[in-house]
Amino acid sequence: MDGWPRVGPVLERHPAPAAWHPVEPEPARDDFDAPELAPHWISPRRRPKAPGP
Repeated sequence: MDGWPRVGPVLERHPAPAAWHPVEPEPARDDFDAPELAPHWISPRRRPKAPGP
């Protein structure tokens, strides 16, 4: 009112997130013999560039 923005109703309850499932632990050793690095070796700050066409 008086020029203030108005919002619609706000939901007080949200659906539960997807069910949790166990994740396999990372191996204790990595010999780097796979063609690509495992996801846990890739930094979130510097993602590898996608191969171009």
